[in-house]
Amino acid sequence: MNSIAFAVIVLVVLGLAGGIILVLASKFMAVYEDPRIAQITECLAGANCGGCGYAGCSAYAEAVLKGEAPIGKCASGGNEAAQAMAAIMGVKAEAVTRKVALVRCSGEKIYDADGNLCAQTSTTDTSVNLDGSKLAAAVKTAAKVTPSTFTFESPANGTLYTSSAMSGTVSTTTKYSASEVSKMVYRPTRTTGTHTIRYAAYDGSAQIATGTINVMTSASTVEYHISANEKQQMVVSDFQRVYGSGLSTVTFGTNSDNRGALYKGSTTSSGKVGSEAYSVSTGSNLLKNVCFIAGSTTSKYTVTIPFTANGSSGQMNGQLVVYVNDTHTLNSTGASFRSMGIAGELTPENATGSTYITIDRIVGGKLYSSYTSIKSCTALTSKDFGSTKFYFSGSGSLDNLYILPLADSKSVEISYTIDGSTKGTLSFKVNQQTASNQFTDVSGSYKWAANSVDFMYMNDIIKGNNTKNPKLFGPGAKMTRAMLVTVLYRAAGEPTVTGITNKFTDNKQGQYYYNAVLWASNMGIVNGATATTFDPNGNVTREQIAAILYRYEGSPTVTGSLSGYPDQAQVSSFAVTAMQWAVGTGIITGVTSGGRTTLSAKGNATRAQVAVMLHRFLTF
Repeated sequence: MNSIAFAVIVLVVLGLAGGIILVLASKFMAVYEDPRIAQITECLAGANCGGCGYAGCSAYAEAVLKGEAPIGKCASGGNEAAQAMAAIMGVKAEAVTRKVALVRCSGEKIYDADGNLCAQTSTTDTSVNLDGSKLAAAVKTAAKVTPSTFTFESPANGTLYTSSAMSGTVSTTTKYSASEVSKMVYRPTRTTGTHTIRYAAYDGSAQIATGTINVMTSASTVEYHISANEKQQMVVSDFQRVYGSGLSTVTFGTNSDNRGALYKGSTTSSGKVGSEAYSVSTGSNLLKNVCFIAGSTTSKYTVTIPFTANGSSGQMNGQLVVYVNDTHTLNSTGASFRSMGIAGELTPENATGSTYITIDRIVGGKLYSSYTSIKSCTALTSKDFGSTKFYFSGSGSLDNLYILPLADSKSVEISYTIDGSTKGTLSFKVNQQTASNQFTDVSGSYKWAANSVDFMYMNDIIKGNNTKNPKLFGPGAKMTRAMLVTVLYRAAGEPTVTGITNKFTDNKQGQYYYNAVLWASNMGIVNGATATTFDPNGNVTREQIAAILYRYEGSPTVTGSLSGYPDQAQVSSFAVTAMQWAVGTGIITGVTSGGRTTLSAKGNATRAQVAVMLHRFLTF
């Protein structure tokens, strides 16, 4: 026998022996697996989410078969999965309550697919309205059943009221319909962080889902702006503003920033503030004596110190924020003194209810004693400066003092006097937007109009031009005669037009511009295209707008000149005076193209250009 044949025989014998051994092992060492494991696994959602408490769906199925886990712990599969598992096991299935996961907060009054509400408040003690229809829709998505009623547990850190009047509280035993839920208001107590309201949803008498409503509250802030080496005395009224009139003591947290810190008095030798409580009225440790003293560095920095306030309304967490070498910033649409944290900065030591300021002058903006919209408010004038008193407390008039920057202003400066003797100046940087906060198409090449478009929109003067998409403004679209008289009419506060005869055949009742045309023609602001037609869809040129605004303003004295523009001769004779006035007031600054700035008097005005012109007109 040769060597090759011998090797083949050996291999065959070994193969047969190995096969026999494997067959025998499979018979004697086999482990029986219940086929129901696979059947039950098939009934489950297959997400392997771990919500049942087991490593995966197979592990849960095996535990059910061993009697170690009950049927119905698959929250994702719900009642359908429970019924299928019960049929395999030969038992009766119990109803499964849909459990929903906590949502991560991302905005105000948003319900996720599981029925969780994420509501945010800027401060504690701010109420949040519930929305029953959205909650019901979200629960339906999760539980596949439309809920008819809801019950609520008592929240731990707040109160759930049955109405915005907050006259009655929600009962834990009462089932409320979706419409009743929409009337509910949650008011947090003075605890920051996440507030949880637990609810259960029902289809008739059967509970179909449970979930949570999460309300996020943030700490109330007291802020001051100072320069290097300056001190800022704590102002009791600023802490009362964020807490309320029942404030009794304030305790400050860690105070270790070497660029500035809180001291027990007006000098560093008085020692740093520790963990002791400072009273608003009595005792040796008075809040009004506490001072923040800044370091000498000239760089801009911020120091944040947490505090805890106590009083008749319980405990509140807040933070003291001191901006050193920082410039106040205003949005282009304006800001109140109080919202800017200015009142606290202005407050002198030992201020009382009779302490007041007067305004000496303002450069780069206008001041209003109160402000709702440009249509309904009157700016302070020179006759008001030096005489109108704005008090720090009591009347609250200083809280309502409103700063409105001029359309193109980069800064605002306010000179003031405290109690007729101490003078000071406040300087503000005006935040220039590069894109509209209201319209998606006012950015990029139209960024120069973003401030004005938002100003006009927020004052309800100019709206979008696309009924299907309210986020589109149409900045490059031509401004028509109907559009122009409409925005002027809104800016005037939409006065009554009763008794005015309509002399234009193309001005039909029911059109959005009908009342505006009556008003404008009656005031002599806009003439008709002819004696009997208005031409509402006709375009408006830049010089026509100048003439219209000039008449709107009452034909005032002209101080401007057109001599700086190479195309001045192209201005129509009827518009020369108006264009001079518009240039002199800064309402029209010309159109720059290819390094050349022209009046472009006969060019059709776009919606973006008109927004800028009107913004300048209403604030100059």
